[in-house]
Amino acid sequence: MLKRAARLILESATPTPDGGGGETVTWTQTGVLWGEVEPRSGSEATQGHRPTARVTHRIRLRREPGAGRRPSEDQRLRLGERIFAIRGVADAPDGATLTLWVEEGPLS
Repeated sequence: MLKRAARLILESATPTPDGGGGETVTWTQTGVLWGEVEPRSGSEATQGHRPTARVTHRIRLRREPGAGRRPSEDQRLRLGERIFAIRGVADAPDGATLTLWVEEGPLS
């Protein structure tokens, strides 16, 4: 059973040609999931000449019926203004939950 479940928006990327040979990515809501967000680690680095933070989390979700509802590494989750890029998905031994390993940040 999950405690302090948060309402998470599952989003999928949709690439669109930008007319100049590249593409623009638009994120579209594909579902709503309930899960517990637990911070795991954080670090700082310099990218260009700016400091950046890298924060990882573990998110435990109630398992939803149907394969179309299972999050994957090409999707992300949104909690208000916070964005979590999905880096890995694992089935919990109890079969009732999924564990997601995510990275939070503006570039997610």
